Amino acid sequence: MTHASVVSRAGSAADMLVKEAKTQAAQDQLGKVRLEEQELQNSLPLKTLRVLQAVDGDPTVPVKHRVTLAWSRLRELNRILTDARLPSRLRIRLWKSSVVPTLLYGCERWKLTQTVRRKLN
Repeated sequence: MTHASVVSRAGSAADMLVKEAKTQAAQDQLGKVRLEEQELQNSLPLKTLRVLQAVDGDPTVPVKHRVTLAWSRLRELNRILTDARLPSRLRIRLWKSSVVPTLLYGCERWKLTQTVRRKLN
């Protein structure tokens, strides 16, 4: 194992601990949920069918998630999309077939508020 892989694994383990602590703090702030005398655990955030949803109904959560994934996809393809040797039409087709679907996956479920529209622009 290389030093880089050991460091990345240690970093990801530390990141997971921080994420778990943040999630627990957010759950504690939500209060208790009861169903017929039984206390249920709050769940933040909820992922169903690879679409992120907020338990509290915040419409910006899935949009932020998709924007982050689209930017990540764009960075992966940056060298190809900026290569002047490739025809513009090919680069546009690649953009439309890769980055745009990554951004818009699950968008039919988004509540389009002004805040959501600003994040998409």
